[in-house]
Amino acid sequence: MNPLVVAIPVFLVLAALEAAAAHRRRGERYKLGDLVSGLGCGTLDQVVNLAVGAGFLAVYAFVNQHVALFGLGARSAVTWIAAVPSRRKKYRYDGLVSATGHPERNLILPSPSIQYAKDRARQYVDQARAALATLPDSHARQVLDTMAEFVITRPM
Repeated sequence: MNPLVVAIPVFLVLAALEAAAAHRRRGERYKLGDLVSGLGCGTLDQVVNLAVGAGFLAVYAFVNQHVALFGLGARSAVTWIAAVPSRRKKYRYDGLVSATGHPERNLILPSPSIQYAKDRARQYVDQARAALATLPDSHARQVLDTMAEFVITRPM
């Protein structure tokens, strides 16, 4: 639930209580300007947060559209393998801990999922390198080509 849905009515109720308490004291007069100022600051804060969030979303969309070397689909094995965090300390398997201390690695290595992920990664890298080949030869293109190859050849 959005906290603002509750915060604004609570703010108005507290402002009404403050006005009632000030009216009872008769010495201090409640200033409506304080209420309006508080609401204005809260509203401005939300508008600024919305604008900043929209700005980050626009930058992300632009970078994703124009700079991304390849996409990782929701059904891609590479996406799921990369998304699973290492939980070295939580898992205890009898004698299955690898030299790196990652027990889950020993559960995944015998399965065909690693080879499938490597094959899919190779396809993506080949597509990326083919797209790079259409660009003029430059240092930046060579760096991107080297990075693409490193994704495939790095040790696991």
